[in-house]
Amino acid sequence: MKKLKAVLLDDDPFIHEIIEDLMRGSSLVEIVGWFSCPKKFLMAGIESKYDLYVLDIVMPHVNGFMIAERLKSRPFIFITEVSVMLQDAIELGPVDIVMKPIRKERLDSAFEKAYKLQGKSNQDLQKKSNCFMLQELKGKLK
Repeated sequence: MKKLKAVLLDDDPFIHEIIEDLMRGSSLVEIVGWFSCPKKFLMAGIESKYDLYVLDIVMPHVNGFMIAERLKSRPFIFITEVSVMLQDAIELGPVDIVMKPIRKERLDSAFEKAYKLQGKSNQDLQKKSNCFMLQELKGKLK
């Protein structure tokens, strides 16, 4: 299969650098679009141009939940440092949720899951599994 073409939306430019460094040489996913402003992302009208969307949850003016809802059945991964919003995030049906600070192994695992699920809608994914294991937390959340 071909590499997934992904777009990153995070208001912190430092996260863009971190993810670019962590993804260097990936055989599964290529980040081909970068946005720091959710409003610019929405104005670009790119909700269906990519195979995968990597979304921060907490951003000014428009949060990642609002973006995810607009993506309809497009696959997305949330990245966040705010664990109090995890239940709401899970209900939107992401492929995965990666907690900040981002670890390479964890990001690779999320991208591997997205790659394996290529061609399936989020609705199909939700039917298969309604359980998440968030290893970044001290315990595990189901």
